[in-house]
Amino acid sequence: MGQSPRRGATLIEMLVVIMILVLLAGVAVPVMRPAMQSRRPREAARAVNVYFSMARTRALELGRPVGVVIEPLSNQPLAAMVLSQFEAAPPYAGETLDCRMQVMINTTLPSGQVQLTARAVPSGSFNTALITAGDFVQFNHQGPLFMVSGNVADDQQISLLINLREGQQLPFSGAWSALLSYQFFPKAKKSAAAPLQLPAGMVIDLGFSGIDPDNPGVFTNRFDAGDGTPNFIMFSPNGSLGAVYTTSMIQVIPGSPPASPLYFLIGRNDKVGDATNPNWQDMNNRWVTINSQTGMVSTAPVDVSPNSGNVVPASVTESRWSARNAYSMGGG
Repeated sequence: MGQSPRRGATLIEMLVVIMILVLLAGVAVPVMRPAMQSRRPREAARAVNVYFSMARTRALELGRPVGVVIEPLSNQPLAAMVLSQFEAAPPYAGETLDCRMQVMINTTLPSGQVQLTARAVPSGSFNTALITAGDFVQFNHQGPLFMVSGNVADDQQISLLINLREGQQLPFSGAWSALLSYQFFPKAKKSAAAPLQLPAGMVIDLGFSGIDPDNPGVFTNRFDAGDGTPNFIMFSPNGSLGAVYTTSMIQVIPGSPPASPLYFLIGRNDKVGDATNPNWQDMNNRWVTINSQTGMVSTAPVDVSPNSGNVVPASVTESRWSARNAYSMGGG
């Protein structure tokens, strides 16, 4: 009668509860692991999609080229975890309001590249110290961007280069053109936008990122240089894909995007370079694509052709089946 009711739990009861929790965790973790493994590539692909889209939007807002630099890992040059934005400085249109230029074609190469010469009228109307190789120029505020391919001569003549798309024509000939207004776009520099760091263990697999291998013409189908050289993806002021720079692919001159979209394979770092279990065969992974004409960014899963009967893709081309057929997952 005088004893107080027992409070709390005994040591045995606590041990029993702990054992039940451990058993439940042991059952739940294997069940949850596949969902966790598929979630990481989705989140990484969404982040890359948004980052490219932000650069494209920024180009539209500023009215000058903006892009993304993909920086390979120092210890794994076939993979990238960090992306940064860069943007061109404000355009330069000469020292006076009446500055004009004339243009003529020098040579058309078998590769489709066209070499041109432009000269200032009147001579001395722009500051040669502000124009260097690698800058771009646009005439009459429309049409493609031409790349400055050499230093400015004393007579203010400059060499230009452009790579024509199939069927594209230039309004120039082997004689000097009419007087044209112009804008120079200096080489881009890193912007104030924060870099993007992909989730731990997730990378852009550069060994299988690029364009379709059957794309005619201008460069090979892979982004990997293997030497740690960054890759630059530039959006034009109208939001379209402006240029691609990488040492493993011949430079793509603005105004001549490839016929194929750009594909970026989002996968696991531990599968980069794995010949037996590559990222392009992992159905949890994602492709982020950039439309070469419009600059629009989309995301699609690693997939198989519905008529192939394969469980996993048999090739990189098949792995891009959904991405190629515009099966967009809306960024995720």
